[in-house]
Amino acid sequence: GARAQWHAALQGSRLPHALLVHGLTGLGKGALAEWIARASLCEHVERAPCDTCASCTLHDAGSHPDLRRVYVEVGKKQIAIDDVRELIGALALKSYRGRRKVGIVDPADAMNVNGANALLKTLEEPSPDTLLILVVARGDRLPATIASRCQRLRVAPPTPDVATAWLATQQRGVDWSGALALAGGAPLAALRLAEGGGGELEREMAEWP
Repeated sequence: GARAQWHAALQGSRLPHALLVHGLTGLGKGALAEWIARASLCEHVERAPCDTCASCTLHDAGSHPDLRRVYVEVGKKQIAIDDVRELIGALALKSYRGRRKVGIVDPADAMNVNGANALLKTLEEPSPDTLLILVVARGDRLPATIASRCQRLRVAPPTPDVATAWLATQQRGVDWSGALALAGGAPLAALRLAEGGGGELEREMAEWP
């Protein structure tokens, strides 16, 4: 549903300059953000992402010059202010391929106050043909000044039937209904629970009321 919504906006040239992707942990928000970036940079709008154009090929190789990602570095708890400033500088430049520029911050609530303040000016005065994607579990964890300048895209949990059917294709022999309950209905979180150890999962499920 979220993909269809974005594709319709892309074809209708109704893209925002900033997008807040939010929803429960374990729903694949990061993967959705990557798909949105790929589709937004694709050279064939009518069937983006086309998987065949030069832009899609560069994205697959992790070397698209108009896509920047900001994550929490290994061993750190916050996104470094220098990484935010580097992203801001990259988005202010002209597109290398003459199309759109995209930046992903995931998770955006890992920015400290200085990082959020630095990003605010970019949101207030965005460069042309620029898309900034902020990924969070909960939109209220971002400063109101940031969240209010973004179009929101909520990633809703799938129905239990859809989720258990997909999980059954990933791993057999697990009571996915119980795992989903432990994971709050998020399939990827349920899958991580199962991969974390069958014995531990069984004990947790046995204690579930």
